[in-house]
Amino acid sequence: MKERPIIFSRPMVRSILGLPYGPIKRDCKTQTRRLVRARTVVACPYGQKGDRLWVRECFGVCGDYGASRPRLVYRADYPEGWPASRVLPEGFRWRPSIHMPRSASRINLELTAEPRLQLLGNMTEAEARAEGLGFDPGTKIWFVDGYTGDGWLKVYVALWNSIHGRSSEGSWMPDRLVWALEFKRLDAPEAAGIERLNRLETEFDEIDRKSRLEAHLSGLTHLL
Repeated sequence: MKERPIIFSRPMVRSILGLPYGPIKRDCKTQTRRLVRARTVVACPYGQKGDRLWVRECFGVCGDYGASRPRLVYRADYPEGWPASRVLPEGFRWRPSIHMPRSASRINLELTAEPRLQLLGNMTEAEARAEGLGFDPGTKIWFVDGYTGDGWLKVYVALWNSIHGRSSEGSWMPDRLVWALEFKRLDAPEAAGIERLNRLETEFDEIDRKSRLEAHLSGLTHLL
């Protein structure tokens, strides 16, 4: 069993966690699709059935690194447009998901099926639904954060283009080849959570040291 990182956008993290869209509940996300970027496909870069993925997402750190253990906050926990200044300390900033270290990750996934190659045009309505989309029976509208439509696939196409853009390299095209991944969420045991906290101080001390050094060097350049 191997472990690999995987990045998810804020709406998709909310779908994995099963967070509601306003008062409306939705299914938890159990599938994801990733562009095949290699010209020659040899093996799936995300592993095989039984392997695990740890999620990288937008996050932030509160507290003084030297005084106490840092407190982690995650962007996906808050509604769109939520002003961080209301409860987070002055100077707080969100960190891009690509910079999340393993010890800061809170979501662990396990691949429940062998990854398979698929053309986007071959997706079914059921597969689009498994991507974590929702349906409001009152208005009969299908949705995911910020996007609505009249079917699972139509909403997913809009979501895909919002993430990958409308360029020729990533936009939705029926013959676009992707890796289709099926997974389940794993709840980390309490012991693992304690171990994670114990590692945070060391990792974020290093991040803070580098940030302070970069700021210092940036200030010196204005004196040259």
